[in-house]
Amino acid sequence: MIILQGCIFDDLLCEASKEWIISVVRDNDIVPRLSHHNIEKLRDEFLDVVARIKVPKYQAFQDVQTHCPESHLAARNAKVLCPKNQIDRDTEFHKRVQAFRYERAVKNLTGVVSVKLYIPGRIIHLVDTKGDETKYVPYWDSRYEFNQVILSKRMLADHDILSLPDLLRNINLDECHEVNTWAVHDEEVEERELSFIVPCSNPQGKMPIILLIFIVVGCILATFSNRGCKFVSRSSTMHPPDGKIPYPLPSLNTGLWYYNLMQCIDEEDCDDTPPFDASNYVDSDYCYPYAQIYRPNSYWVAARAFGSITLLTGLVGIVPISTATCVQLKKRTWYLLCSWFLLVTVFQGLQFLIMKGDLCTEWTVPGTAETIKSDCTLARDGYIGIAATVIWFITAVGCSSMARTAKNIARINVSR
Repeated sequence: MIILQGCIFDDLLCEASKEWIISVVRDNDIVPRLSHHNIEKLRDEFLDVVARIKVPKYQAFQDVQTHCPESHLAARNAKVLCPKNQIDRDTEFHKRVQAFRYERAVKNLTGVVSVKLYIPGRIIHLVDTKGDETKYVPYWDSRYEFNQVILSKRMLADHDILSLPDLLRNINLDECHEVNTWAVHDEEVEERELSFIVPCSNPQGKMPIILLIFIVVGCILATFSNRGCKFVSRSSTMHPPDGKIPYPLPSLNTGLWYYNLMQCIDEEDCDDTPPFDASNYVDSDYCYPYAQIYRPNSYWVAARAFGSITLLTGLVGIVPISTATCVQLKKRTWYLLCSWFLLVTVFQGLQFLIMKGDLCTEWTVPGTAETIKSDCTLARDGYIGIAATVIWFITAVGCSSMARTAKNIARINVSR
């Protein structure tokens, strides 16, 4: 008789059934291992692991979800678990676990629970040697080798009875194999993105938080630069028609949407008729919108547009970076974010098209033939715009660094 489904007998019956029962176990199939004692052993091992965790539980949960090759398992466990001899035995948790174990041990000494059950007859263990279900090697195994539940991603799929007959037809069961280990690492690197969300778990370190801070600062600086009235400081000269002598005008500060007029220090010393004495004027504390009669040229309109787009795209970038504090992003996502913030950097820099606008070059006063020639230098809000540009560029570089980090992690976290 060949048993394909999970079935367990006591030790004596298992030995006696070797003449007429052959059991087949496919790799990590959980069903043949579901004896009472195996489940209790799995529970005790889980409680031991919980007691040994030395990092926050959400971090340990996240670590379990990340694949790790056999060669890196010991080093990674050392970061998460303390040695068994260093478990804190004075905690309330440890005392309750010990009391629970004592209670279960007493119950297991009596009744049918005290009888250990095993897989009957002779056992053929089909081992997946490559980890991709393409090659299985059979070997005769002892029933005592299945004394624990193996947790793996295929422990349920390996119990699929429909595919097992076809698998047996392609295997030479007459061969005898001795296998020491079946841990084979895939050569292909598979990227995996965690599908669960743990708020502020920082699965990729503190860098996403730092980038989030940079983005918030960049948005604040971009807002001040865009809506301020002191982007450039403008000095002008009035050129009257008919060859009259040009004369200087009071300087003023201008922004993308507002301007800042000068005010007299002492009204008695100020005269509305040219020429004007610049020493009698200082910056006022108020910003004024441009008059309706003023129509900015294409450079000025472009500077305004890019200022608004910069703020909008910067705010949109907050969303994926905030997600990165809870979910591990793939390298492709980080490269996309890098490109996004490089684009924001370009938009912020294009605000400086204001320097080519007509208010900073030459324009004709509406309704007259007078021409004003102006020269602009960066003022307070212009320097804020430069700072915002630097912030956006640093954010893009940070995203690029995270992409390389994610790629390295993906190479390490190879599926077994």
